[in-house]
Amino acid sequence: MTENTEIATRDAELMNTLNDSTKLSIIRDMFARGLNETEFAVFLELAKRYRLDPFSRQIWAIKYNNDDAKIFVGRDGYLAVAHKSPYFDGMESGTLTDDKGEIIGWCRVHRSDMKVPFYVQVYEREYTTKKSLWLSKPRTMIQKVAECQCLRKAFNLSGFYDPDEVGDDGAQAQNSCPSHAPASASAQTSEVPGQSEEPAKPSAPSKPSSSTPAKCCVCGGEPMTQHETDTAKESFKAVFNYDLKTPICRSCSDALWKSMMTQKQD
Repeated sequence: MTENTEIATRDAELMNTLNDSTKLSIIRDMFARGLNETEFAVFLELAKRYRLDPFSRQIWAIKYNNDDAKIFVGRDGYLAVAHKSPYFDGMESGTLTDDKGEIIGWCRVHRSDMKVPFYVQVYEREYTTKKSLWLSKPRTMIQKVAECQCLRKAFNLSGFYDPDEVGDDGAQAQNSCPSHAPASASAQTSEVPGQSEEPAKPSAPSKPSSSTPAKCCVCGGEPMTQHETDTAKESFKAVFNYDLKTPICRSCSDALWKSMMTQKQD
């Protein structure tokens, strides 16, 4: 199978997915929760127009209370668009440090139909949240911002946000539900309501709380809410016929989903 044939086959499968009522229900619950009918229609139109796969985390949306929904596309989504273009002629990217110690991300995207490549430089101080991966891997994060901006310019992409640009941990979590505040890092762990499998035990007596969930069974981080967990379990069962082990956090669930989706596509 040639590369063009493989891309065409996957695009056809994606279009079938985006027109399947059962899978649309899963997409709405997992990757576009809380969107009204108009917002979800826009989300689907962008996914179809740019051939972006929600299940592969190339596109997702977040709704904050009564604010307008924000639609996000990550670096892998931008690359997916570029790889489908017959004019994409390669990309270079990296980081450098100026004489003041400022970390700068840069990216150069080549198109075969243009004489001059697109080039972008971005400064870490303008995007860092000084939390999470921005604290531990600032060069990786600012390089991703540069890549997203350069790919967007090179292929005239619009209508959505890059999560690394907005400096929002909710966007970084890829559709974590903002209406549910995470448990405090200092809170004692207890059993997830309705979850009997291997409950976490508190290290010291504490006041029981049904709203304080056990830790993620993979990384020990804060798990998803019960509603998110139930939705994720249903989705893994429907798509992969897989019983998701819980409690689990959004990041670990995302990583497992992406891995299983890649294996399924291969």
